[in-house]
Amino acid sequence: RMEHAIGCRTLDATACQHLLLPEGTMGMVWDIKDFSIQDAPLLFQRYQLPPGHMPVEITETYGA
Repeated sequence: RMEHAIGCRTLDATACQHLLLPEGTMGMVWDIKDFSIQDAPLLFQRYQLPPGHMPVEITETYGA
């Protein structure tokens, strides 16, 4: 299973530096947690998107 949490908040200083934005810039912060079949944590990802970022398209396919 996966859990997503998305919100508008201040991007962290490192993200602002890499994105060439002023520190304290507001943007979208998206946290993704992946879990195994036994519900053990497998992966954590955090995306920090600047204001005006193009739309994000999500397509998920299960099975092979």
